[in-house]
Amino acid sequence: MSQKKVGLILSYITLLASSVLAIVLTPFMLRSLGAVEYGLYQSISSFIGVLAVLDFGTGITATKNISELRLRGDKEGESNYLATQMIINVIIAIIILVIGVIFAFSVDTIFQKGFSEGELSKARLLAFLYVINVIVTMFGNTFQGVITGYQKFAVSNAFSLGKILVRFLLIFILLSLGMDSIAISIADIVATSAFTIVCMIYVIPGLKVRILLKKLDMNLFLSTMAFSAALFLQTIVNQINNSIDKVLLGALMGGVAVTLYSVAMSVYLIYGSLSGAVRNIMLPDAVKLINNNATGDEITSFVIKGGRFQFAVLGYILFGFILVGKEFIYLWVGDGYEVSWYITMILMVPTLFQLSTNISETILDAMGKRMIRSVILLTGALFNLAMTIVLVKKMGVIGAPIATAVSSIIFGLVILNIYHKKVMNLNVKRMFIEICSKTTGILVVSFFVAYLSNLLKLSIFIMLLVKGLIFSIVYFGLMIKIGFNAEEKQMVFSRVKR
Repeated sequence: MSQKKVGLILSYITLLASSVLAIVLTPFMLRSLGAVEYGLYQSISSFIGVLAVLDFGTGITATKNISELRLRGDKEGESNYLATQMIINVIIAIIILVIGVIFAFSVDTIFQKGFSEGELSKARLLAFLYVINVIVTMFGNTFQGVITGYQKFAVSNAFSLGKILVRFLLIFILLSLGMDSIAISIADIVATSAFTIVCMIYVIPGLKVRILLKKLDMNLFLSTMAFSAALFLQTIVNQINNSIDKVLLGALMGGVAVTLYSVAMSVYLIYGSLSGAVRNIMLPDAVKLINNNATGDEITSFVIKGGRFQFAVLGYILFGFILVGKEFIYLWVGDGYEVSWYITMILMVPTLFQLSTNISETILDAMGKRMIRSVILLTGALFNLAMTIVLVKKMGVIGAPIATAVSSIIFGLVILNIYHKKVMNLNVKRMFIEICSKTTGILVVSFFVAYLSNLLKLSIFIMLLVKGLIFSIVYFGLMIKIGFNAEEKQMVFSRVKR
């Protein structure tokens, strides 16, 4: 089996492990820490997590540059690039450290309304530890990007899986010993450091990509910085959309509101991460496609091929969560979190089509034209930020996801696809018809067949199992019968046989 197929399978195993462990950890952390301290941890993680934008997308940048250098057979250029990237990383690390210290000392001012003096003292320490983790993560992402650029997808995803498992075990052990939220940050640093060291060892002795600066290639340096700047804006967008809501809720409403939103975000982030499995593996192929001067039709077919698979997976998760999400959240974290179900649905529904077609990002990356996309999404994120402040004050916690959803539809779906059509000659109409048409009908039919189970008088747990099982059987049965095309059926059944 090829590296790409093994890598994709391992990628989904990693996502499944991450999802299951997150589901297990969240109620465990809630019970171990309590709603207030858990909210404190989430608030600080989101606040200092904004510094992750300074990573400048080092992982994706490394994958793109290494892929291009490998196509040219320039081994010396690979070592020279990695050395250049390390110089950039050190500069970024210093900036992160300085800004992180400033952020840590501003915790009292920002969160004084939501937390007590004792909680604020702990928040400052959490902030310092989080800064360290952000810096270490940046170096780890760079080395992993090199591994992906070499199309060693199985190795890259195996390392990611190991990091997730180590983090889970450390958190479980430390919290079981009665430690507090500080232990979670320590576990993150240890797991990230181990991951970075393993990736570095694989790259330097394993792939024989040395960190050797023979000359400072200004063209490479400037092109890397330009591409990184576009990814920097993209990361700002992600932080605003995924983290600022929790920061605002912590500042305006306190820890309990953050906890309600964080439960919803845990599910939503799992949902969103599923689209990354295919996208990350497709970047080297996108680089090759653009280097071969692909036409608009070829690019559209490339996006459709991955998009159909992503829509099938994400649509299944979305409709399944609408169907059994309320029961799932009750069984997962207990009573009193029903609003988290509504928050999750509001976040998930409008992003289904955007996430399903995000392979178009890899085309823009290969073309070196991500900047305008990032500016469009940054505008949407700022719109989301302003709208969130207004709606949270008027509607409470439910206002935050509504603002995010509206922003996603306007900027992430409508305006962005207008840009894609112009710059890539992407056939947007054909893309959505071929990706969504049959699968959407199958999802609707499967949902309503399973929904009839509500007529039965069953316990919450049994109801969740019955509805989920019926939905899954009907959905996958119809997909195999009429949803998948011939190529997709061959791919699925060939993997099953193997």
